[in-house]
Amino acid sequence: MQTSNSEIESLMAPHSHALRESQPLRPVVYRNDEENPSYRNHPLITCLPPALSVRDAQRELALEPPARPADFTKLPLQIRKEFASEAGHIYVPYRDANEALSQLVSVLRGAYLHKHPLDKDFMRYLHNIASSGRTQIMPRHRNAVGPAGGMIIIGPTGSGKSSTLDRFGAYIGDYARLHTSLCGLPCYWPQIPFIRMTAAGVYTKKQAARQIATIIGRHLNDSRVISTVERTADYDNHIAKLLNTYLVGFLIVEDIQLLSRMKNEVKWEILSFLIRLQENGIIVICVGTILLQTVLEAHRSETEKLRSLGTIWIRPAGKGNETRNLCIKMWQRQIGEHHVEMPDWLPEETGRFTAGLRRHVPELFVPLFKKMADDKLKKLSRDYFCSLAEVALSHIAPGVVIMNRAYQGKRVDSDELKKFEEYIDCDLYKRNVIHRNEVLNRYLKRRASRSKSVTGST
Repeated sequence: MQTSNSEIESLMAPHSHALRESQPLRPVVYRNDEENPSYRNHPLITCLPPALSVRDAQRELALEPPARPADFTKLPLQIRKEFASEAGHIYVPYRDANEALSQLVSVLRGAYLHKHPLDKDFMRYLHNIASSGRTQIMPRHRNAVGPAGGMIIIGPTGSGKSSTLDRFGAYIGDYARLHTSLCGLPCYWPQIPFIRMTAAGVYTKKQAARQIATIIGRHLNDSRVISTVERTADYDNHIAKLLNTYLVGFLIVEDIQLLSRMKNEVKWEILSFLIRLQENGIIVICVGTILLQTVLEAHRSETEKLRSLGTIWIRPAGKGNETRNLCIKMWQRQIGEHHVEMPDWLPEETGRFTAGLRRHVPELFVPLFKKMADDKLKKLSRDYFCSLAEVALSHIAPGVVIMNRAYQGKRVDSDELKKFEEYIDCDLYKRNVIHRNEVLNRYLKRRASRSKSVTGST
């Protein structure tokens, strides 16, 4: 299984000379604490952070601004108001995000399982690239079962999908690692853990290919990678070669739900592009709102590959501890002269005005903190809070009313359901309606039974 180093003097990735002349890439650092026996001494995995349990993921996800100076309340009001925006830089971990980060890290590490320098097939692949100076698609490994998989990340607009991916990128490190030696063999080979692109504004394979090539070029500090797209008509193979050659773990494609608004031929062109990348060894992670389901269902048999690794749901903040923990962290960033105690009713009202959509919580608390500071408030009343919330979140109020009704299983007009389809999972809504009706029926039966017993006794 081991390749003799005498066969090859060194391994140079395409564009290596240009890479050396440009801004140098970050040299790789290997860990020696890998717990998975199958991954120990695997340089393409030990150069990445370790696997995360759900509990570890919660610790890694947490983010909040640094502590304020001791004399903060003595600063001028206008200066303190500048600190109000800190509410938008808080990330409070929650169950869905914890599980998402843990799964994404696991999938990324697994993407390199068959790309081990001690594997003769993998080293032959790198040698062929180095010898020809051209990017190539890695042949399917003899131990691989089927093409690369795909995963779906789905949730309503504003639920925290992009923020979760931001925290994933912060944990992994969104930069190319430079390997200068692989199992004792000198080399100059970049490894890009993941590429993150968006489907917004993408209507053709060429546009998708250009965006991916641009991101690769940015990682390699070489804009000439982009020009290679202009010299080909086979975008599927060209991008698959780039992603394979530069050891990309997986491709993240955000805003896939936007394809639902396009003509079927355009939609299928982009989906088939992603499926071809999978068939050529690239794991694809599709991210979108509830409408993502509509996009995939339109071509169900073909798009099964895009969800073969499962689905990760990023739901709105749930009632109870999730919303309460978020409010507690936000409340610590108030800017008034006087410390105002957080009312017990605040999480409930925050959930009512935001429907649990995390994106809109800072939109509520930033103006709230500023107004409280202006008014030198010492105690927050429910009326004060609700009056401000109605103004600050007026732009989402109609959708929030519909969402709250849907989450509670109350009937929603079909036109309204269609209007807010990016927020509401219709299947879940139907289940909520059925559950609510069952609960009401049980209650009515018990009430009728008690009434009969009371009538009989009299």
